[in-house]
Amino acid sequence: MSVGAFFLIFGSVAFSFAIEAALGFGATLIALALGVLWIDARLLLPPLVFWNLVLSLCLWWKGRKKVHWWWILKEVTPWMLLGLPVGVFGFRMLPSSLLVRIFGGLVLMLSAMGIWESLQGGRSKAMPRLGASLLLALGGAVHGAFATGGPMVVYVASRRLGEKGTYRASLSALWALLNALVALGHLWAGAWSWASLAIFLVMAPGVMLGLVVGDWLHKHIPLERFRLLVQAGLALVGLWLGIRG
Repeated sequence: MSVGAFFLIFGSVAFSFAIEAALGFGATLIALALGVLWIDARLLLPPLVFWNLVLSLCLWWKGRKKVHWWWILKEVTPWMLLGLPVGVFGFRMLPSSLLVRIFGGLVLMLSAMGIWESLQGGRSKAMPRLGASLLLALGGAVHGAFATGGPMVVYVASRRLGEKGTYRASLSALWALLNALVALGHLWAGAWSWASLAIFLVMAPGVMLGLVVGDWLHKHIPLERFRLLVQAGLALVGLWLGIRG
């Protein structure tokens, strides 16, 4: 691996994991959106899933007293588990160019929803139960494919959870559960390779740096303003991915 590739992977992972440590979501989405600009998604995803599992466990532990378990186990997990296997197997079968375009569309979707929520000042109406359930099932399929069902889950969670600590801790607990299943799926499907293992090792220091920086941001930065800037950047990345795919 070249020195340039090392710093590109390290930088994208440190940045993206800092975002998730601050907001409670976005690490895999941002790291994969940036990483596929120069590395195949199939090499990046297995190590990203593992490290996101580690990050989620750390954030869950820090906020374990604030986790909204009833929401996770009763309202979210059953529906997402319905879609999860579809995404895991679809990722192994679809052409790479199509995956990139689909992913670009999902990035745009997340950024549009995030920008809208930020401009509305976080005020949002609760979703109808059926609509939320269908959106979460779709989020499960997306999470199985890309380990980032965030666009759908975050949209539902923003209407259900209030305080930022509860929001981050609850999402982290959910990501830990789902990513454990996706990681097992990758092992079963033989998704790991020597190239993925090398990327895994390069990511390690970026993950640690991102966790420290993101936790500081979570405590000190006005997150609505911060989230608006992040979503605007995501919109540009998603547009580029759609064109590139």
